[in-house]
Amino acid sequence: MWTRQEFEQAAQRIGEDFVVDPDGGSINDRSLKVATDVGLNPEGIRTMVRLANVAAYEKIFEKKGEDGDPDRMVEFVVGDPEVVISQLHKRAEDAQSEKVAAAAYDQTVDYYSDIEYSQEREKVAAVATEEDAEPLLPSPLEVRGLFKRASNTLEEAGSQAAARWYLQLEKAANHVRATGSVPAEFGTLEKDAACALGEDCYPELHTLREMVFPHDSTTPVCGGVKLAEVISTYISSSKKEQLPIIELLKKAQAARQKKEAAFNGLEWIKNNVPKAK
Repeated sequence: MWTRQEFEQAAQRIGEDFVVDPDGGSINDRSLKVATDVGLNPEGIRTMVRLANVAAYEKIFEKKGEDGDPDRMVEFVVGDPEVVISQLHKRAEDAQSEKVAAAAYDQTVDYYSDIEYSQEREKVAAVATEEDAEPLLPSPLEVRGLFKRASNTLEEAGSQAAARWYLQLEKAANHVRATGSVPAEFGTLEKDAACALGEDCYPELHTLREMVFPHDSTTPVCGGVKLAEVISTYISSSKKEQLPIIELLKKAQAARQKKEAAFNGLEWIKNNVPKAK
């Protein structure tokens, strides 16, 4: 396992390379290459990607200052460690599947006869009338192909949603930092957001507090008060500077819901693929 210094050095290189040559690959792409080359475990990937995001943020902020840019707001596509971990696992699974398929080649079904069978079914379907045509069910091979296509689509959708979720929270964190908010004032924002978005936004509020006030990250959302009590006793402050933050939290909440829906779909596919055999 790497030392803290090794993580920081790798993250610094990733962040600087990303800022200098953004077309050369995202933070996720660069992190995936490093993780593959040195064999990082999931926790190590999370550490490296988070440090790389910080390094990229600091480099862009510093560059804006050197260029005399009055707008010091930093926006970029941040790295998502969960996406990197997912891609790393997928590579390993694909490699293992190819190895197993190659070893068991002689035991597979006759691929060409399956194609001939499919072509024959198409001819039957073309001449059959609505009255006497029988329903043509897909072959197990075709079903597995459809499952694979759906799985790829859901994986991509889930990864994109996870990246959007993190980006919206990073933007919200920048807004909070720009207002000079302190932990006590952040509690007011939590209550306003909870009243506006409901209890389902608690994961976003918890992560946002971790980003802005890492030393105060153990404080429960809304001080541990249940949402029903917050709504019944709290009068929204409706501060103007909080409105864009709540809007970003709303977008992050929607992205997380899409990510969860995609992962639920993947779990359903995983449970039902064996039936296709």
